[in-house]
Amino acid sequence: MKCINHGARMFLVVCVCLGCESALGQQSSVSIDFSSGRIASRNTLSYQRNGANLDNRYDDSYHLYYYRGASFSFQFALEGIVSSAQLKVKHLSSASEGSPGYTPVTLLVNGQPAASWNRLSAGYRVDSYEVGRYLSAGNNRIEFRYSPTGGTTGYWQKSIELEIVRDRAGTTRSSPMAHVNQYAPIVSFSNLVRYMPTRFPADEKGPPCCYVNIKPLGSANGALFQYWLYYAKDIKIDEAVDKVGMTIQGLCSIDGAEKLCRSVNLDKFFHDHDWELVEVVVPALGERPSEIIYHAHSQDLRKAATPDLLLEYQPKVAVLTDMHGSYPPNWEPRDIAGFALSVVEYNIAQVLPSVRAVAAGQPSGPLRFTRTLNLSKHCRPFTEKMMEVTSLPGYPYKMPWRRGFKY
Repeated sequence: MKCINHGARMFLVVCVCLGCESALGQQSSVSIDFSSGRIASRNTLSYQRNGANLDNRYDDSYHLYYYRGASFSFQFALEGIVSSAQLKVKHLSSASEGSPGYTPVTLLVNGQPAASWNRLSAGYRVDSYEVGRYLSAGNNRIEFRYSPTGGTTGYWQKSIELEIVRDRAGTTRSSPMAHVNQYAPIVSFSNLVRYMPTRFPADEKGPPCCYVNIKPLGSANGALFQYWLYYAKDIKIDEAVDKVGMTIQGLCSIDGAEKLCRSVNLDKFFHDHDWELVEVVVPALGERPSEIIYHAHSQDLRKAATPDLLLEYQPKVAVLTDMHGSYPPNWEPRDIAGFALSVVEYNIAQVLPSVRAVAAGQPSGPLRFTRTLNLSKHCRPFTEKMMEVTSLPGYPYKMPWRRGFKY
């Protein structure tokens, strides 16, 4: 193992196993131990630590110490796709003056968030995480990342072990990533939509406009697929609508109107940027979806994956306006009670075509769907550079990789 220190101040150390090109076949485990004061690794191709240091203060042996922004990752190779893999981590959250520690750490497997935690016991414990569904044939990467903000105490790691589990028949299951295109939505955009989904600015890898996150479901080979679309602009429905929005915001400065404006929460109505989500529930990889969850303005429209909502295994999605809510085809807001932005968007979509036509001196016409985007081959996981972004100017919501799963 050859180690290169890229500057003591940054504490960035990269170690590469020279001549370690063989993949894990019959060898079915990877292990890393920090207790001796050095990083003792077995069956890894390389590892990298950034801001994480070997330390033995207040401990009877060494551990890897993380604090805000620190990370540790390791790479290894696999022959074929495994059915299951258990990642066992011996770790703790250090306490502070008798109070429990707070250590927000995310576990990433091949760039996919697989688990997260923030309050462990003050004594060492071993936790096990199922990560097999995130692995693939060839090279793989596992990373532990302490949030750059929010943590208050140190995260200690004593050892890491990855155990590859195969069933008695030696069969393997496919990786969920191999099914991303199979379940990717087909999105139809109305003639009111001016701003189409695009590449997220921090995505350094290129043009895809759809980002996928996957969560294993149950003990069977099921999964929840999250498909995220990024739009550079939001609520730009029409110049007249924008002017109305600015007028409303101006009225909020009038004495006595502040309380009403706070209840409406205009910052969350008129904002820059937009992330929209469609979730697909798959009981077993390769099978037809069982449920589609359409998300629009904090409304979750859960629909059984009936044939009229699918093209083969791909869900159909309708986008009505530049508010960009995701809806089932031919949706009507009958099942949403009270005042909701989904109802507002629906009514705007019914009225605005006629308003525009009259303004242009043309005959009015119905809402029409004029563009269709099949997201198959347009999706990939969030990149590491993307997940370093914690907020966007003028956007009042969390980034998708910081929201977790609602299912």
